[in-house]
Amino acid sequence: MQILVIGGTGPTGHFIVNGLKERGHKVRILHSGRHEIPEIPEDIEHIHADAFSIDSLNTTTPFS
Repeated sequence: MQILVIGGTGPTGHFIVNGLKERGHKVRILHSGRHEIPEIPEDIEHIHADAFSIDSLNTTTPFS
């Protein structure tokens, strides 16, 4: 299953992201890009956008 985690770099995000990945899901995270955390594996795709701006979200790459 493909899963998008919004706010994946927050305090609990890496637990959710890593747990989903360990269960075999394809995970992407959407976050502002203001900070990255080492707990998120490098093979997880990061989508940098403002989750509160439709214009920002319209310029992101969709799941394929």
